[in-house]
Amino acid sequence: MNVLAPAITIFLLGYLWKWDGNLHGPNEWVGFAQKGFLRALAELSLGCICWSVSQKIQQYEYTRLARWLFTL
Repeated sequence: MNVLAPAITIFLLGYLWKWDGNLHGPNEWVGFAQKGFLRALAELSLGCICWSVSQKIQQYEYTRLARWLFTL
């Protein structure tokens, strides 16, 4: 989770951006797969990273000001 998910996210989104210059057009074939499939894998990995960070954040008790700043 700490190594593989960020690597997948960076590699796939970077590959898609370099290939076409944007992340639109999910039905286009990019090399060996459709663009939408690669983007979905990258964004699922990004979601795993966000979930892991949120679990770390929940371990601590925060003041009212800190919670307000997180909300912003």
